[in-house]
Amino acid sequence: MAECREDLSGISLLPTTTNHNPNYSTCDTVVLLGGEDAPEQEVPAEPVQQEAIYQPLDPAFVVNYAVSGRQRYMQVSVVLMSRDAAGMAKLNQHLPLIRNQLVMLFGSEDFESLMTAEGKQALRDKATLAVKALLEKEVGNPVIESVLFTNMVLQ
Repeated sequence: MAECREDLSGISLLPTTTNHNPNYSTCDTVVLLGGEDAPEQEVPAEPVQQEAIYQPLDPAFVVNYAVSGRQRYMQVSVVLMSRDAAGMAKLNQHLPLIRNQLVMLFGSEDFESLMTAEGKQALRDKATLAVKALLEKEVGNPVIESVLFTNMVLQ
């Protein structure tokens, strides 16, 4: 009887003798784990990210500031980004509320802080949180992912 040994892959067993009948061997039985008899494991599908939807808030916002006795202005173009088409349809009926919320937020900012990149990013983050909170209250869903500033002029 031929002696069996495990091959390098660890999957099949081969006889150590070279003169064996390929149709018959003492090592015919090989069990592979993970085959048809193995319990199936559900592999969670990767979430498919929906395509981004952009809603511009036209016209651009213009806010005035009094800084050291001088009139200063900020003009900013705002776009709302979402991946929820149904939510964006609901959002449209609340555009006046969103614009009001943003005008109040922009007017309350310190003009000097807006001159820095960090100040602009902080304002964008505050705007995103404000719009999400408003939409959560009005439609029960924050709807948007972020508020984007597509143009900003400070003078």
